[in-house]
Amino acid sequence: MAVFALRKAIWFAIQVLLGVAMLAVLLYFADIGKVVSAISQADILYLAMATFAFISASVVVGYSLYVLLERMGYSPSALRTVLVSIAGQLVSDITPARTGYFVTPLIMSGQLGVTLEDGMAAIVFTGAVQAFASVVLGAIAILYFSRLIASGLEVVLLAVIGLVPVALMGLGLFSLIHHSWLNWLLHSIREVPFVKPRLEQIRQAISTFQKSGRRATSAAVQVIFFLLVAQGLNSVALYLLSLSVGIHGLTVFDCVMTYSIAGFTMYAFLTVAGLGVQESMYVILLGLLKASVEKATAVAMMARFFFTVTDLIGLPELTKMGVRTSIRALSNGQSTPA
Repeated sequence: MAVFALRKAIWFAIQVLLGVAMLAVLLYFADIGKVVSAISQADILYLAMATFAFISASVVVGYSLYVLLERMGYSPSALRTVLVSIAGQLVSDITPARTGYFVTPLIMSGQLGVTLEDGMAAIVFTGAVQAFASVVLGAIAILYFSRLIASGLEVVLLAVIGLVPVALMGLGLFSLIHHSWLNWLLHSIREVPFVKPRLEQIRQAISTFQKSGRRATSAAVQVIFFLLVAQGLNSVALYLLSLSVGIHGLTVFDCVMTYSIAGFTMYAFLTVAGLGVQESMYVILLGLLKASVEKATAVAMMARFFFTVTDLIGLPELTKMGVRTSIRALSNGQSTPA
């Protein structure tokens, strides 16, 4: 276990360093002095409005979770659910491929009384919906930018490298709920020492999780709607950040298309939450839209900063969880809905 933890820590450190290295290369080619100047002279009013848009997007994602839990038979506080969701989003901002959002069921168990199976089903379903929405919007955005890219091969590579992994992730999450391969896997490892004495408990947990996931699908339309609204708000924030540094040639739709591609790079496993990868994509796409490298880099840096810092609203809920709450949540996974 200690060796596994050490390897995980080393891999995390490598991902952080790789992301920082990519940012350093980006700043080198962009002229760091001009980037800093653009950021320091950014219009405060636009920055304030962009901050509000980022916060609103996080709130909308949290509200989609509240709607989902209600459909699953719970009656949580809307405000607490939103704060718990933002706490999970905060963890996802600093973890590879945003996998940290899967800590949200633990927080929900401790703060909202939601069972681990139901909480995980809600998060898995939301993740699957978000993945499919990202793929559809990303495909539209790639077609939109294809008119500005000389080589058709580049468009194909962008689609394959960017969209295929996200699509596979969505299919994988969806299959957790609607297919029986989990039970097949459990049957295959039933003689493993750790599994054997807990076989029936694990089988029951899988059954409960999948039943909860199927209940969650009844709220698919609402979840899709709220996630698209959140996507729009993040795109508006990107537009406002662009205005703050003097990029006036963009439209809101340009920014929607830009965010639709750059947004899914946060799921890249190479770095922590796509650090460096997303910023590079912003610079490339904004460059295609005639923004200078320096101003595009300034926008990318500020987008990362405000996107992460605004999620600090969820920090109190995260700190409330603590070690004891995590242990209690794990031991009470079979509790009934509130």
